[in-house]
Amino acid sequence: MINFLGKNKFENSQILHRFKDGENLETLTKLYGPHKLLFTPQKIYPGACAILTNLNQNIYVVHPADTIESVSNKLKVDKQILTHKNKIKKLFVGQILSY
Repeated sequence: MINFLGKNKFENSQILHRFKDGENLETLTKLYGPHKLLFTPQKIYPGACAILTNLNQNIYVVHPADTIESVSNKLKVDKQILTHKNKIKKLFVGQILSY
């Protein structure tokens, strides 16, 4: 789970970028360097948001029908470690987990 800390920054090296007029995906590379896109809108317009993370961080984005058990099995991580590290009791679609 990511927690918003302030303008464009999240804990765990995750970044929320709100697009301004004239910006595109290339803008993200120029601004943030080598980061991995976790979420980008289908259409980029002023006010739309993208989420990026450090390439060295292990993350997983929750999909429909995922459960804590199924995700821990996919990632080969103990479910207690996964829930404790992300401070979660249940999942929702689009949730970003670190492991």
